[in-house]
Amino acid sequence: FSYLHIFSLYCSFNPPTPFSKGEENLLIPVHAYPVIDDLQIPPRINLSAVPLGQSVCHAIPLRCSCPIDFEFQVYIIQPHEAFTIHPLTGVIPANGEEKIIVTFSPFQYETCQVTIQLVISQFNTRPYLCTITGSSAPHLALR
Repeated sequence: FSYLHIFSLYCSFNPPTPFSKGEENLLIPVHAYPVIDDLQIPPRINLSAVPLGQSVCHAIPLRCSCPIDFEFQVYIIQPHEAFTIHPLTGVIPANGEEKIIVTFSPFQYETCQVTIQLVISQFNTRPYLCTITGSSAPHLALR
């Protein structure tokens, strides 16, 4: 498995006072935390132009190739009423995939955007920022 690393640790220990007889082993705790190392979140997503009264959906896949579930949360940093995003919280299943669905339904002719921040519950995580842009223009239905 690409996520599994086995290490051997050898230590030399010279205590200032001698150990008692029979105490030859020293226990050193080592902590390891699983992380998702193959998550690909684009910084920008440009949706195709949509006629008024119609919608376009885009799925952002969240994949996990390790045998542990990871919780996630989506924060809407720069909202816009033409966008809906769900789910805002969830779990990426072990060795599986969850999708964040972005739906753009324009109310008027304009170009607009929403910015989201994705946070994964893992050690030393960094948030992922993504700006999604959508637009609508007259006569799109005729094309």
